[in-house]
Amino acid sequence: MLFRSQNAKRSVTDIMVPGAVVPFSYTRIWNSRKGSVYPGSAQMNAWTCNWQWTITANEGSDTAYFYGYFVGCPDGRVIQFNRPSSQGGNYNYGQVGTYTPGAGVAEKFVVPTAGVAQFTETDGTVVNFVFTGDGEGGHVTSVVDPFGRAVTISGIFGSSAVTITEPGGRWIQVSAPVYTNSYQTVSTTVTTSLGQSVSYLDNFYSSVTQAYYCPTTTGTPNPSPTPYDENSAADSSTDATG
Repeated sequence: MLFRSQNAKRSVTDIMVPGAVVPFSYTRIWNSRKGSVYPGSAQMNAWTCNWQWTITANEGSDTAYFYGYFVGCPDGRVIQFNRPSSQGGNYNYGQVGTYTPGAGVAEKFVVPTAGVAQFTETDGTVVNFVFTGDGEGGHVTSVVDPFGRAVTISGIFGSSAVTITEPGGRWIQVSAPVYTNSYQTVSTTVTTSLGQSVSYLDNFYSSVTQAYYCPTTTGTPNPSPTPYDENSAADSSTDATG
């Protein structure tokens, strides 16, 4: 339980990939205040995975003006960044420049050139995005640790298959979601280059996630949940919008 923000968090590491150049796993993270999507995750309340960052335009209540971007982090934090002060305009998405965070927020968000964006965590980790459509949102393309080691991410979570590849060439692949029962349930499967596999069946109405661990040829999935833990970044940014 996070007493400051009155929400609860939990993380479950379903797959550990041994022998990778960087620590390489597939971990589900649940945040009680984040009502969004994806594997293995019922929409109410959401699980996300540890490679799942998002950017969404802040259009205000009238959706008629571009104020900046919200960056969604895997642990449930949603951080607001305001557009460069010298620029503005209706639907003027993706403005090049440095965006301004709220008071006390140490993370950074920059659009260095048209079509791409960078989010920098407090430890120096850089998350790279490419904008989609006219810049109302975007999807993550790579995560670069403070030592310059890049994990590449191809595909879009929630709409297509996603392949996550670490510097040594080992990969984790998340299947495209398969919806059934009039979109009330969704199934996904996560596999690795070592033959590890976990399948998920989510129910949008009951918020129940079932994980099925398949036999592996190399390496072992870890189905044991980790305890609730307090987010160390809670004092410098919001845990989730709500």
